Amino acid sequence: MHYKFLLLAGLLLVSTIGFAQEGFRKMKDVEGFKQKLNNITKVTETIQCSFVQEKQLSFMKEKMVAKGLFYFDKKNRLRWEYNSPYKYTILLNDKQLTVVDNGKVSKIDAGKNDTFQKIQGMLTRTLQGNVLDGNDKFSYELFENEQQALVKLTPVDKEIKGYISGIDLYFDKKDLMMARIDMHESGDLTSIKFTNRKVNEPLPAGAFSAK
Repeated sequence: MHYKFLLLAGLLLVSTIGFAQEGFRKMKDVEGFKQKLNNITKVTETIQCSFVQEKQLSFMKEKMVAKGLFYFDKKNRLRWEYNSPYKYTILLNDKQLTVVDNGKVSKIDAGKNDTFQKIQGMLTRTLQGNVLDGNDKFSYELFENEQQALVKLTPVDKEIKGYISGIDLYFDKKDLMMARIDMHESGDLTSIKFTNRKVNEPLPAGAFSAK
């Protein structure tokens, strides 16, 4: 479970049905988009935003909805915090992973876990501005419409394939910030929309502490 949250967090720095309905087409200027995305990534020091997550399970008609906050800084620290309808937080300080589940704190040394190291590597590549180039864990296709760019990622790494079958990343063209992530997993769909995004603004005190 922790793997999925970290994977989503890493991708933030950067559905088949949705693709058809929203009028996306093959991207024309792929290299131009990649360069702009890399440039934005390189000057991004901090990110904070709110998110709404909708999870559609294959065996349920109603969606499960959760809300929370996301904080990140370029020192390899992030906070992925659910605050409604439950309390659940994942903190990453370099290679130290901390999970706070309804007040119960547990720590994991991510440096000793191969899967965590792969996801950590993806986060590092994102920080360096090459989330697309040099990424041997995913293949990708690029699409666009008038308002957004869409990056469709398909895992090629066997371990990551065990958790997800594909990820769709939606970027707003006006600022190339992430607007939405769709994650596909064994017939289920998790969709996360990001709002109230603030870039390179001071983060709240204690944003990366277990509280």
